[in-house]
Amino acid sequence: MPGQWQMSLQPYPDADGRPLNGALAYFYEASTSDPKTPYAEFSLATPLPNPVVADSGFWPSVWLDDSTSAFFRVRITDSSGVTLRDLTVCQIFGVSSGGETPAEPIDVTGVFQTGDTKNRYGDSEVTGWRICNGKSIGSATSGADYANSNAQALFEYLWQADSTLSVSGGRGASALADWSANKRLSLPDYRGYVLAGLDDMGGTTAVGRLASLTSLGTRIGSATRTLAANNIPQLSFTTGSGGGATIDYDGATFATIGGGGPFGAAVASKSLTVPAHTHTGTVGEASPTSFSIIPPAAGVTVHIKL
Repeated sequence: MPGQWQMSLQPYPDADGRPLNGALAYFYEASTSDPKTPYAEFSLATPLPNPVVADSGFWPSVWLDDSTSAFFRVRITDSSGVTLRDLTVCQIFGVSSGGETPAEPIDVTGVFQTGDTKNRYGDSEVTGWRICNGKSIGSATSGADYANSNAQALFEYLWQADSTLSVSGGRGASALADWSANKRLSLPDYRGYVLAGLDDMGGTTAVGRLASLTSLGTRIGSATRTLAANNIPQLSFTTGSGGGATIDYDGATFATIGGGGPFGAAVASKSLTVPAHTHTGTVGEASPTSFSIIPPAAGVTVHIKL
């Protein structure tokens, strides 16, 4: 599909920062001196002169055909032909690595590559992307949840990147072979997961922050936790068991300790000796229940680029 030159509708400044009237932009195939035709609109119906002239210092809207290459060369000169800049390899803006055809002339997803992910505040599919919910992708005749030829780039990318993703009928000799055999590949499933960086991402030594998270297909953690015996701090205590302690009651306050009649005469005081004894008790519940360990969280939809 056509794409646009990044400098379209932009000024080209001179040494003092003012728009340089009459600047010229020559377009070529990337890294060559073979001219490449610039066009005035998305349909590529109207060729522009090559070089393109910056009228009053501003470039017009310039479109390029990316059907043979996503790259081009541009050489910029002043009005007298003195070269100001020569960029031998530039990318045509709007080229998408996926197979979706955008609804608008500019592919706003063109800056993303197959396999890139993004979060979106919404729960619907987005053109050029699929939701990471474990559903399958495959060719138009594969019977996958998303069966479309433009899923091939993502199919092959995920097949290579994550060996834990399931392939209908089992993995074959290669990603291309499985695609050609109309097999179905499951997308990553991020439903209910918080995304985190791999502990050893980029081929570095694992840092141990999430020690078991060292591959793309790994899933760790849980929403709740129940304490086990070895999670509870040890409680140690000793109680005296020798006995012999004496408790004295003041006769002025308890004048009738012991009572009268069959219990004997009233006395002014009484001493009681506490016999040897032990204390027993229970800490915690016999059947502990789980508790939440989820931090404050907000939900979004995770998409992956076709």
